[in-house]
Amino acid sequence: MGREIATIAQFARGRSINPSFNLDDTIVDLSLLALNDIISSIHLQFYRGNTLVREYAYVILQEGRGSSGPSPDSPPLPSSLPSDVQLRLVIKRNPNLPKSTCDEWFRRLKWGSASALTVPANLRRSTYGSYGSGGYGMDRILLADDDYDSDYATRYR
Repeated sequence: MGREIATIAQFARGRSINPSFNLDDTIVDLSLLALNDIISSIHLQFYRGNTLVREYAYVILQEGRGSSGPSPDSPPLPSSLPSDVQLRLVIKRNPNLPKSTCDEWFRRLKWGSASALTVPANLRRSTYGSYGSGGYGMDRILLADDDYDSDYATRYR
Protein backbone atom coordinates (compact mmCIF):
# COMPACT_ATOMS: atom_id res chain seq x y z
CA MET A 1 0.00 0.00 0.00
CA GLY A 2 2.82 2.41 0.82
CA ARG A 3 4.50 1.76 -2.51
CA GLU A 4 1.23 2.36 -4.37
CA ILE A 5 0.60 5.64 -2.52
CA ALA A 6 4.18 6.69 -3.40
CA THR A 7 3.56 5.81 -7.08
CA ILE A 8 0.36 7.88 -7.17
CA ALA A 9 2.06 10.81 -5.37
CA GLN A 10 4.91 10.68 -7.91
CA PHE A 11 2.34 10.72 -10.74
CA ALA A 12 0.74 13.81 -9.14
CA ARG A 13 4.06 15.61 -8.75
CA GLY A 14 4.78 14.93 -12.44
CA ARG A 15 1.67 16.98 -13.18
CA SER A 16 2.65 19.81 -10.79
CA ILE A 17 0.21 18.61 -8.11
CA ASN A 18 1.89 18.79 -4.71
CA PRO A 19 0.50 16.41 -2.08
CA SER A 20 -0.64 18.08 1.14
CA PHE A 21 1.44 15.58 3.17
CA ASN A 22 5.04 14.46 3.64
CA LEU A 23 5.15 11.03 2.01
CA ASP A 24 7.79 9.28 4.14
CA ASP A 25 6.38 10.45 7.48
CA THR A 26 2.85 9.63 6.36
CA ILE A 27 3.72 6.05 5.36
CA VAL A 28 5.25 5.47 8.81
CA ASP A 29 2.14 6.91 10.50
CA LEU A 30 -0.19 4.79 8.36
CA SER A 31 1.76 1.66 9.26
CA LEU A 32 1.54 2.43 12.98
CA LEU A 33 -2.16 3.26 12.80
CA ALA A 34 -3.02 0.15 10.77
CA LEU A 35 -0.92 -2.22 12.90
CA ASN A 36 -2.62 -0.93 16.05
CA ASP A 37 -6.12 -1.22 14.53
CA ILE A 38 -6.72 2.53 14.92
CA ILE A 39 -7.97 3.06 11.36
CA SER A 40 -10.46 1.26 9.12
CA SER A 41 -9.50 2.84 5.79
CA ILE A 42 -7.08 5.15 3.98
CA HIS A 43 -8.25 7.54 1.24
CA LEU A 44 -5.94 9.22 -1.25
CA GLN A 45 -8.11 11.96 -2.79
CA PHE A 46 -7.73 14.14 -5.87
CA TYR A 47 -10.13 17.06 -5.52
CA ARG A 48 -10.86 20.54 -6.77
CA GLY A 49 -12.52 23.10 -4.56
CA ASN A 50 -14.73 21.00 -2.31
CA THR A 51 -15.45 18.27 -4.90
CA LEU A 52 -13.88 14.84 -5.17
CA VAL A 53 -12.50 14.06 -8.63
CA ARG A 54 -10.82 10.69 -7.94
CA GLU A 55 -10.15 8.55 -4.87
CA TYR A 56 -7.99 5.54 -4.12
CA ALA A 57 -9.34 3.84 -0.99
CA TYR A 58 -7.61 1.09 0.96
CA VAL A 59 -10.16 -0.65 3.18
CA ILE A 60 -8.60 -2.69 5.98
CA LEU A 61 -10.10 -6.14 6.51
CA GLN A 62 -9.81 -8.31 9.61
CA GLU A 63 -9.50 -11.43 7.48
CA GLY A 64 -6.91 -13.06 5.27
CA ARG A 65 -6.92 -12.00 1.66
CA GLY A 66 -4.77 -12.90 -1.33
CA SER A 67 -3.03 -10.21 -3.29
CA SER A 68 -4.57 -9.36 -6.65
CA GLY A 69 -4.81 -6.58 -9.20
CA PRO A 70 -2.10 -4.45 -10.76
CA SER A 71 1.25 -4.16 -9.01
CA PRO A 72 1.71 -1.23 -6.59
CA ASP A 73 3.97 0.34 -9.23
CA SER A 74 1.15 0.26 -11.80
CA PRO A 75 -2.11 1.44 -10.20
CA PRO A 76 -4.85 2.69 -12.53
CA LEU A 77 -3.94 6.31 -13.24
CA PRO A 78 -6.13 8.90 -14.95
CA SER A 79 -5.46 9.92 -18.52
CA SER A 80 -6.11 13.56 -17.54
CA LEU A 81 -6.98 15.71 -14.54
CA PRO A 82 -8.26 19.28 -14.12
CA SER A 83 -5.41 21.81 -13.92
CA ASP A 84 -6.50 23.02 -10.47
CA VAL A 85 -6.75 19.60 -8.80
CA GLN A 86 -5.16 19.01 -5.37
CA LEU A 87 -4.14 15.81 -3.54
CA ARG A 88 -4.74 14.92 0.09
CA LEU A 89 -4.72 11.78 2.22
CA VAL A 90 -7.38 11.11 4.85
CA ILE A 91 -8.00 8.21 7.19
CA LYS A 92 -11.12 6.91 8.89
CA ARG A 93 -11.06 5.75 12.48
CA ASN A 94 -11.85 2.19 13.48
CA PRO A 95 -15.52 2.34 14.56
CA ASN A 96 -14.98 -0.64 16.91
CA LEU A 97 -12.62 1.31 19.17
CA PRO A 98 -13.50 4.08 21.61
CA LYS A 99 -13.25 7.49 19.94
CA SER A 100 -10.93 8.64 22.73
CA THR A 101 -8.41 5.87 21.91
CA CYS A 102 -8.30 6.84 18.24
CA ASP A 103 -8.15 10.56 19.05
CA GLU A 104 -5.16 10.01 21.35
CA TRP A 105 -3.25 8.27 18.53
CA PHE A 106 -4.16 11.03 16.08
CA ARG A 107 -3.08 13.69 18.59
CA ARG A 108 0.28 12.01 19.23
CA LEU A 109 0.98 11.67 15.50
CA LYS A 110 -0.29 15.22 14.81
CA TRP A 111 -3.20 14.26 12.53
CA GLY A 112 -6.04 16.80 12.32
CA SER A 113 -9.63 16.83 11.13
CA ALA A 114 -10.60 17.05 7.46
CA SER A 115 -13.90 18.20 6.05
CA ALA A 116 -15.85 15.85 3.83
CA LEU A 117 -15.77 16.48 0.10
CA THR A 118 -18.80 16.50 -2.19
CA VAL A 119 -18.94 13.23 -4.13
CA PRO A 120 -20.45 13.68 -7.60
CA ALA A 121 -23.03 11.09 -8.67
CA ASN A 122 -21.03 10.22 -11.82
CA LEU A 123 -18.04 8.80 -9.93
CA ARG A 124 -17.74 5.10 -10.68
CA ARG A 125 -16.71 2.76 -7.85
CA SER A 126 -14.70 -0.38 -8.58
CA THR A 127 -12.53 -2.76 -6.62
CA TYR A 128 -9.32 -3.14 -8.60
CA GLY A 129 -7.41 -5.49 -6.32
CA SER A 130 -6.38 -6.43 -2.81
CA TYR A 131 -3.35 -6.90 -0.61
CA GLY A 132 -2.99 -9.70 1.88
CA SER A 133 -0.62 -11.01 4.49
CA GLY A 134 -1.55 -13.75 6.97
CA GLY A 135 -4.84 -12.94 8.68
CA TYR A 136 -4.82 -9.35 7.42
CA GLY A 137 -6.18 -7.96 4.16
CA MET A 138 -6.91 -4.74 2.35
CA ASP A 139 -9.26 -4.08 -0.58
CA ARG A 140 -8.12 -1.53 -3.18
CA ILE A 141 -11.05 0.60 -4.35
CA LEU A 142 -11.15 3.34 -6.96
CA LEU A 143 -13.73 6.10 -7.33
CA ALA A 144 -13.19 7.60 -10.77
CA ASP A 145 -14.85 10.01 -13.17
CA ASP A 146 -15.08 8.69 -16.74
CA ASP A 147 -14.36 12.22 -18.03
CA TYR A 148 -10.76 11.77 -16.83
CA ASP A 149 -10.47 8.00 -17.31
CA SER A 150 -11.35 7.08 -20.86
CA ASP A 151 -8.72 4.31 -20.96
CA TYR A 152 -9.45 2.87 -17.48
CA ALA A 153 -12.66 1.11 -18.46
CA THR A 154 -10.96 -1.06 -21.09
CA ARG A 155 -7.84 -1.88 -19.09
CA TYR A 156 -9.26 -2.84 -15.69
CA ARG A 157 -12.91 -3.81 -16.01
